[in-house]
Amino acid sequence: MKKKAAFTLIELLVVISIISLLLAILMPALSELKRRANSLICQTRLSNLNKLAVVYTNQYDNKFWIGAGWTPNTLYGPADQWMGAVGKLMADTRDPNRDYIKNNKTRCCPAATKPVGSIPQSMVAATAQEHPYTPFRAWGPFPPAGAPYRNRWEEVDIWGSYGDNSWIHSVPLRATSFQGMSVNPALPPVTNPPTRGYYTGLLWQTNLVKHSDIIPVFLDSSWFENYCDNYNDPPISETMDMSNNGPINTQMKTACLNRHNQAINIAFMDGSVRSTALKQLWYQKWNRLSALDGKDAPSYKGINSGLWMARFKNE
Repeated sequence: MKKKAAFTLIELLVVISIISLLLAILMPALSELKRRANSLICQTRLSNLNKLAVVYTNQYDNKFWIGAGWTPNTLYGPADQWMGAVGKLMADTRDPNRDYIKNNKTRCCPAATKPVGSIPQSMVAATAQEHPYTPFRAWGPFPPAGAPYRNRWEEVDIWGSYGDNSWIHSVPLRATSFQGMSVNPALPPVTNPPTRGYYTGLLWQTNLVKHSDIIPVFLDSSWFENYCDNYNDPPISETMDMSNNGPINTQMKTACLNRHNQAINIAFMDGSVRSTALKQLWYQKWNRLSALDGKDAPSYKGINSGLWMARFKNE
Protein backbone atom coordinates (compact mmCIF):
# COMPACT_ATOMS: atom_id res chain seq x y z
CA MET A 1 0.00 0.00 0.00
CA LYS A 2 1.34 3.41 -1.03
CA LYS A 3 2.14 5.67 1.91
CA LYS A 4 0.35 9.09 1.91
CA ALA A 5 2.57 12.16 1.62
CA ALA A 6 2.49 14.43 4.69
CA PHE A 7 4.48 17.21 6.32
CA THR A 8 7.06 16.16 8.81
CA LEU A 9 7.29 17.86 12.19
CA ILE A 10 10.46 19.67 11.13
CA GLU A 11 8.78 20.99 7.97
CA LEU A 12 5.82 22.29 10.01
CA LEU A 13 8.18 24.01 12.43
CA VAL A 14 10.00 25.63 9.51
CA VAL A 15 6.74 26.91 8.03
CA ILE A 16 5.60 28.26 11.41
CA SER A 17 8.97 29.97 11.89
CA ILE A 18 8.76 31.63 8.48
CA ILE A 19 5.21 32.85 9.17
CA SER A 20 6.29 34.18 12.57
CA LEU A 21 9.23 35.98 10.98
CA LEU A 22 7.00 37.57 8.34
CA LEU A 23 4.53 38.70 10.99
CA ALA A 24 7.37 40.18 13.04
CA ILE A 25 8.49 42.15 9.97
CA LEU A 26 5.01 43.24 8.88
CA MET A 27 3.39 44.13 12.21
CA PRO A 28 5.42 47.32 12.86
CA ALA A 29 4.75 48.44 9.29
CA LEU A 30 1.02 47.75 9.66
CA SER A 31 0.95 49.59 12.99
CA GLU A 32 2.63 52.59 11.39
CA LEU A 33 0.13 52.53 8.51
CA LYS A 34 -2.74 52.46 11.00
CA ARG A 35 -1.22 55.35 12.95
CA ARG A 36 -0.84 57.44 9.80
CA ALA A 37 -4.35 56.60 8.65
CA ASN A 38 -5.73 57.66 12.06
CA SER A 39 -3.83 60.94 11.83
CA LEU A 40 -5.17 61.68 8.33
CA ILE A 41 -8.75 60.89 9.36
CA CYS A 42 -8.24 63.08 12.43
CA GLN A 43 -7.08 65.98 10.28
CA THR A 44 -10.07 65.58 7.99
CA ARG A 45 -12.49 65.68 10.94
CA LEU A 46 -10.77 68.76 12.37
CA SER A 47 -10.95 70.41 8.96
CA ASN A 48 -14.69 69.75 8.81
CA LEU A 49 -15.17 71.30 12.26
CA ASN A 50 -13.10 74.28 11.18
CA LYS A 51 -15.33 74.81 8.13
CA LEU A 52 -18.39 74.74 10.37
CA ALA A 53 -16.73 77.35 12.58
CA VAL A 54 -16.39 79.58 9.51
CA VAL A 55 -20.09 79.11 8.77
CA TYR A 56 -20.88 79.98 12.38
CA THR A 57 -18.80 83.16 12.42
CA ASN A 58 -20.30 84.21 9.08
CA GLN A 59 -23.74 83.99 10.66
CA TYR A 60 -22.76 85.90 13.82
CA ASP A 61 -20.82 88.95 12.56
CA ASN A 62 -17.47 87.16 12.61
CA LYS A 63 -17.85 86.32 16.32
CA PHE A 64 -17.17 82.97 17.95
CA TRP A 65 -19.39 81.21 20.51
CA ILE A 66 -19.16 82.35 24.15
CA GLY A 67 -18.41 79.10 25.98
CA ALA A 68 -18.87 78.74 29.75
CA GLY A 69 -17.50 80.49 32.82
CA TRP A 70 -19.52 83.70 32.67
CA THR A 71 -21.44 85.42 35.44
CA PRO A 72 -24.38 85.46 35.65
CA ASN A 73 -24.44 81.83 34.60
CA THR A 74 -27.84 82.28 32.97
CA LEU A 75 -25.91 83.81 30.06
CA TYR A 76 -24.82 80.43 28.76
CA GLY A 77 -25.93 76.86 28.31
CA PRO A 78 -25.12 73.78 26.21
CA ALA A 79 -25.84 75.64 22.95
CA ASP A 80 -23.05 78.11 23.76
CA GLN A 81 -20.32 75.45 23.89
CA TRP A 82 -18.67 74.67 20.57
CA MET A 83 -20.28 71.21 20.55
CA GLY A 84 -23.73 72.81 20.43
CA ALA A 85 -22.91 75.98 18.48
CA VAL A 86 -21.03 74.19 15.70
CA GLY A 87 -22.71 70.81 16.01
CA LYS A 88 -26.17 72.10 15.25
CA LEU A 89 -24.95 73.30 11.86
CA MET A 90 -24.64 69.66 10.81
CA ALA A 91 -27.84 68.52 12.50
CA ASP A 92 -30.83 67.06 10.76
CA THR A 93 -33.16 70.01 10.15
CA ARG A 94 -36.10 67.94 11.40
CA ASP A 95 -34.66 68.07 14.90
CA PRO A 96 -31.99 70.79 15.00
CA ASN A 97 -31.83 70.91 18.78
CA ARG A 98 -30.87 67.30 19.38
CA ASP A 99 -29.71 65.51 16.24
CA TYR A 100 -26.16 66.85 16.48
CA ILE A 101 -25.67 64.74 19.61
CA LYS A 102 -25.78 61.63 17.43
CA ASN A 103 -22.58 62.82 15.70
CA ASN A 104 -20.21 62.01 18.55
CA LYS A 105 -17.70 60.44 16.15
CA THR A 106 -17.31 63.75 14.35
CA ARG A 107 -15.98 65.12 17.65
CA CYS A 108 -13.55 62.23 18.05
CA CYS A 109 -10.03 61.54 16.87
CA PRO A 110 -10.03 57.91 15.62
CA ALA A 111 -7.11 57.23 17.97
CA ALA A 112 -9.22 58.26 20.99
CA THR A 113 -12.80 57.03 20.72
CA LYS A 114 -13.51 55.42 24.09
CA PRO A 115 -15.19 57.96 26.39
CA VAL A 116 -14.04 58.40 29.94
CA GLY A 117 -17.61 57.84 31.15
CA SER A 118 -17.00 54.12 30.80
CA ILE A 119 -14.61 54.13 33.78
CA PRO A 120 -15.86 53.15 37.25
CA GLN A 121 -17.71 55.83 39.18
CA SER A 122 -15.06 55.59 41.89
CA MET A 123 -12.68 57.33 39.47
CA VAL A 124 -15.08 60.20 38.77
CA ALA A 125 -14.83 63.33 40.89
CA ALA A 126 -17.87 64.78 42.61
CA THR A 127 -17.85 67.89 40.43
CA ALA A 128 -16.69 66.83 36.97
CA GLN A 129 -15.92 63.88 34.75
CA GLU A 130 -12.23 63.19 35.27
CA HIS A 131 -9.98 61.44 32.80
CA PRO A 132 -8.11 58.21 33.22
CA TYR A 133 -4.51 59.01 32.51
CA THR A 134 -4.01 58.26 28.81
CA PRO A 135 -3.96 60.40 25.64
CA PHE A 136 -6.23 57.85 23.96
CA ARG A 137 -9.42 58.46 25.92
CA ALA A 138 -12.32 60.71 24.93
CA TRP A 139 -13.91 63.11 27.43
CA GLY A 140 -17.53 62.61 28.48
CA PRO A 141 -20.25 61.62 28.17
CA PHE A 142 -21.74 64.17 30.53
CA PRO A 143 -23.92 62.86 33.37
CA PRO A 144 -27.73 62.85 33.27
CA ALA A 145 -29.91 65.63 34.60
CA GLY A 146 -30.10 65.75 38.39
CA ALA A 147 -26.65 64.28 39.00
CA PRO A 148 -24.85 66.17 41.78
CA TYR A 149 -21.71 66.63 39.67
CA ARG A 150 -23.48 67.91 36.55
CA ASN A 151 -22.78 71.48 35.42
CA ARG A 152 -25.31 73.80 33.85
CA TRP A 153 -23.52 73.90 30.48
CA GLU A 154 -23.36 70.12 30.04
CA GLU A 155 -25.47 68.40 27.40
CA VAL A 156 -26.27 64.75 28.16
CA ASP A 157 -24.71 62.10 25.88
CA ILE A 158 -22.06 64.42 24.44
CA TRP A 159 -18.50 63.11 24.19
CA GLY A 160 -15.40 63.52 22.05
CA SER A 161 -11.62 63.84 21.99
CA TYR A 162 -11.32 67.28 20.39
CA GLY A 163 -11.52 70.63 22.13
CA ASP A 164 -11.56 74.25 21.12
CA ASN A 165 -9.00 76.89 21.95
CA SER A 166 -11.19 78.61 24.49
CA TRP A 167 -9.35 81.91 24.10
CA ILE A 168 -11.30 82.42 20.85
CA HIS A 169 -14.60 82.79 22.77
CA SER A 170 -16.70 85.94 22.63
CA VAL A 171 -17.82 88.10 25.57
CA PRO A 172 -21.58 88.17 26.34
CA LEU A 173 -22.94 91.71 26.51
CA ARG A 174 -24.37 91.32 30.02
CA ALA A 175 -21.41 89.52 31.56
CA THR A 176 -20.11 90.86 34.88
CA SER A 177 -17.23 88.41 35.39
CA PHE A 178 -15.30 85.70 33.55
CA GLN A 179 -14.01 82.60 35.36
CA GLY A 180 -14.38 84.50 38.63
CA MET A 181 -12.56 87.64 37.44
CA SER A 182 -14.22 90.97 36.72
CA VAL A 183 -14.52 91.83 33.04
CA ASN A 184 -12.68 95.04 34.00
CA PRO A 185 -9.74 95.35 33.85
CA ALA A 186 -9.89 93.55 30.53
CA LEU A 187 -6.13 92.87 30.43
CA PRO A 188 -3.83 91.57 33.15
CA PRO A 189 -1.77 94.20 34.97
CA VAL A 190 1.78 94.85 33.80
CA THR A 191 4.04 93.07 36.27
CA ASN A 192 7.38 91.30 36.21
CA PRO A 193 7.04 88.35 35.91
CA PRO A 194 3.82 88.73 33.91
CA THR A 195 0.53 88.13 35.71
CA ARG A 196 -1.78 85.71 33.94
CA GLY A 197 -5.38 84.72 34.45
CA TYR A 198 -8.74 84.51 32.75
CA TYR A 199 -8.90 88.12 31.51
CA THR A 200 -11.41 89.02 28.82
CA GLY A 201 -8.82 91.11 27.00
CA LEU A 202 -6.98 87.90 26.16
CA LEU A 203 -9.94 86.53 24.19
CA TRP A 204 -9.83 86.73 20.39
CA GLN A 205 -13.64 86.86 20.06
CA THR A 206 -13.46 87.30 16.27
CA ASN A 207 -11.73 85.66 13.31
CA LEU A 208 -10.75 89.05 11.82
CA VAL A 209 -7.29 89.11 13.39
CA LYS A 210 -3.61 88.80 12.50
CA HIS A 211 -1.54 85.63 13.02
CA SER A 212 -4.49 83.46 11.96
CA ASP A 213 -2.09 80.78 10.71
CA ILE A 214 -0.87 80.12 14.27
CA ILE A 215 -4.09 80.68 16.22
CA PRO A 216 -5.58 77.27 17.11
CA VAL A 217 -9.35 76.84 16.81
CA PHE A 218 -9.80 73.07 17.29
CA LEU A 219 -7.27 70.49 18.40
CA ASP A 220 -6.68 67.02 19.78
CA SER A 221 -7.52 67.38 23.44
CA SER A 222 -8.32 65.54 26.65
CA TRP A 223 -11.08 68.05 27.47
CA PHE A 224 -13.59 70.00 25.40
CA GLU A 225 -12.09 73.39 26.29
CA ASN A 226 -8.44 74.48 26.41
CA TYR A 227 -6.97 77.56 28.08
CA CYS A 228 -3.41 76.83 27.00
CA ASP A 229 -0.75 79.55 26.97
CA ASN A 230 2.95 79.71 26.18
CA TYR A 231 4.03 80.34 29.76
CA ASN A 232 2.29 77.14 30.95
CA ASP A 233 4.24 74.36 32.61
CA PRO A 234 4.27 71.05 30.72
CA PRO A 235 2.63 67.99 32.29
CA ILE A 236 5.06 66.10 34.50
CA SER A 237 4.48 62.86 32.58
CA GLU A 238 2.46 61.28 29.78
CA THR A 239 0.12 59.78 32.36
CA MET A 240 -0.75 62.67 34.66
CA ASP A 241 -4.25 64.05 35.21
CA MET A 242 -5.26 65.48 31.85
CA SER A 243 -8.45 67.24 32.87
CA ASN A 244 -8.51 71.03 32.91
CA ASN A 245 -8.69 71.10 36.71
CA GLY A 246 -5.86 73.01 38.32
CA PRO A 247 -4.26 76.45 38.24
CA ILE A 248 -4.03 78.49 35.05
CA ASN A 249 -0.30 77.77 34.61
CA THR A 250 -0.98 74.02 34.16
CA GLN A 251 -3.54 74.22 31.37
CA MET A 252 -1.22 73.02 28.58
CA LYS A 253 -1.76 69.49 29.89
CA THR A 254 -5.12 69.21 28.05
CA ALA A 255 -3.33 69.59 24.69
CA CYS A 256 0.12 68.13 25.40
CA LEU A 257 -0.87 64.58 24.46
CA ASN A 258 1.39 62.04 22.79
CA ARG A 259 -1.47 60.93 20.55
CA HIS A 260 0.10 61.09 17.08
CA ASN A 261 3.76 60.12 17.42
CA GLN A 262 4.94 63.03 19.60
CA ALA A 263 2.41 65.40 18.03
CA ILE A 264 -1.23 66.43 17.94
CA ASN A 265 -3.35 67.76 15.08
CA ILE A 266 -4.52 71.37 15.17
CA ALA A 267 -7.02 73.26 13.00
CA PHE A 268 -5.99 76.91 12.73
CA MET A 269 -7.99 80.08 12.21
CA ASP A 270 -6.74 80.50 8.64
CA GLY A 271 -8.41 77.19 7.71
CA SER A 272 -5.27 75.04 7.69
CA VAL A 273 -4.90 71.79 9.63
CA ARG A 274 -1.43 70.61 10.60
CA SER A 275 0.33 67.96 12.62
CA THR A 276 2.03 69.95 15.38
CA ALA A 277 4.90 68.58 17.44
CA LEU A 278 4.26 68.75 21.18
CA LYS A 279 7.29 70.98 21.63
CA GLN A 280 5.74 73.47 19.19
CA LEU A 281 2.69 74.00 21.40
CA TRP A 282 4.66 76.70 23.23
CA TYR A 283 5.02 78.68 19.98
CA GLN A 284 1.35 79.09 19.02
CA LYS A 285 -0.70 82.27 19.40
CA TRP A 286 -3.23 80.89 21.87
CA ASN A 287 -4.48 84.31 23.00
CA ARG A 288 -3.80 87.97 22.30
CA LEU A 289 -0.81 88.14 24.67
CA SER A 290 0.78 84.75 23.94
CA ALA A 291 4.50 85.37 23.44
CA LEU A 292 6.15 83.81 20.40
CA ASP A 293 9.79 84.25 21.42
CA GLY A 294 10.03 80.87 23.15
CA LYS A 295 11.40 82.36 26.38
CA ASP A 296 8.75 80.53 28.41
CA ALA A 297 9.15 77.19 26.61
CA PRO A 298 10.09 74.23 28.85
CA SER A 299 13.75 73.32 29.31
CA TYR A 300 13.02 69.55 29.26
CA LYS A 301 15.74 69.09 31.89
CA GLY A 302 13.71 68.22 34.97
CA ILE A 303 10.53 66.44 35.98
CA ASN A 304 8.68 69.77 36.20
CA SER A 305 10.10 70.95 32.88
CA GLY A 306 8.88 68.18 30.59
CA LEU A 307 11.77 65.73 30.99
CA TRP A 308 9.64 62.97 29.44
CA MET A 309 9.58 64.99 26.19
CA ALA A 310 13.34 65.65 26.08
CA ARG A 311 13.96 63.28 23.17
CA PHE A 312 10.82 64.19 21.26
CA LYS A 313 11.12 65.81 17.83
CA ASN A 314 11.28 69.61 17.76
CA GLU A 315 9.11 70.10 14.67
